[in-house]
Amino acid sequence: MALRSRTVLITGGATGTGLAMASRFLAAGSRVIVGGRRESVPRDAAAAHSGLVTRVCDLAREDDRTALVGHGPRRGRAPRRRRAARAFR
Repeated sequence: MALRSRTVLITGGATGTGLAMASRFLAAGSRVIVGGRRESVPRDAAAAHSGLVTRVCDLAREDDRTALVGHGPRRGRAPRRRRAARAFR
């Protein structure tokens, strides 16, 4: 799967496995947006990874979910959903 010019949204992507995935997608040329509940954690992740877009959000809140999705692609069609593990084969 070609990852260049793709937009990837990772919830909980500012630490651990999510951050590792974000780093790999960035290296492959994707635009990566990560969401996290605490303001300091996504900010620290963005400082460590150039090009990483971060958004503070709590997925338990509908308005936060709507705002987070609003930062994704706007090409008139829904993005294809794939399992992240398949992208790194």
